[in-house]
Amino acid sequence: MAEAGALVLLAALAAPYALPLERVSPAAAGAVWLAVLALRALIVVGLALSALLLLPATDLFHSVTGWSAHEIIGSLRVDLSGEPVAHGAALGPAALLVLSLLVFAVALARGAVALQGELRRRAVGRGPQGSIVIADQSLLVAVPGVGRARIILSAPALAELDDDELEACLAHEAAHLRHRHRLVGLLAACLAVVARPFPGARSAERGLRLSLERDADEYAVGRTGTPLALASAICKLAGSPASTFARGPLAFGLDGVGAARARLDGLLVGGRSRAGAGLERAALLLGVCLPLLVAGAAVAFALWLAAATPPAALTAALTCGG
Repeated sequence: MAEAGALVLLAALAAPYALPLERVSPAAAGAVWLAVLALRALIVVGLALSALLLLPATDLFHSVTGWSAHEIIGSLRVDLSGEPVAHGAALGPAALLVLSLLVFAVALARGAVALQGELRRRAVGRGPQGSIVIADQSLLVAVPGVGRARIILSAPALAELDDDELEACLAHEAAHLRHRHRLVGLLAACLAVVARPFPGARSAERGLRLSLERDADEYAVGRTGTPLALASAICKLAGSPASTFARGPLAFGLDGVGAARARLDGLLVGGRSRAGAGLERAALLLGVCLPLLVAGAAVAFALWLAAATPPAALTAALTCGG
């Protein structure tokens, strides 16, 4: 039974990487990648909790903590003990997990404060659709990952994008705000921090962010009816040096030639329309089944951990550092 469950988890984790999800609907692809991140994060949390609660109750743990030796090196007496090693093995994974989340939270808070200061210092006025125009050498049309919901527009972008391109870019950024993409992106970033020890978490986060960009592209094209204008704007923005506002933990969206090419493929070549009905159904099935698998795995693991944890294990875990 356990082997079958492990095989199901491995298949669920591997399937999205084998499918060209950039060719299916952004909503289905985004749901799949978010569930993959959640499943990976759940596995890491499960391993950390298992080490914290189950390891102190094992015979190996007691054997290591009870081991000690005394050595005399020259005139120096050294007391050796296995207790720090055993306690570190039990507490280490959970401690690293909490530390990673704290570092991420501090980086977000510091970035948000720095962003507010930069906006006050470099803002030159209001732009179209309530955007804020800033003094920046790069072409920039973006929304910040956290903080007040607003569109940031650089003065060069206002000057170099024509009317259709600017309208398409603003509609794209408005979609991020309207569809709550910033919240999804923040959740994905938190899950990626937790799932980082598990290989493939970064790729899953990039897949999710690409899905959000494609969803915003479709909204913009549906609103403006000018896919060529949006494609032209993507090329111009991708060819411009990255702005300082598009870096760090507050960055939203994706940079790089690969992301721009995938978006252009959907706009110009019809990337989504090339997906067959079977691939679309497979993505939808994964988008529905993976969240259910995550929820089921979480409940099953919680029940198993409650049954497997000895009554004194929590006390032993809490006293590991003592």
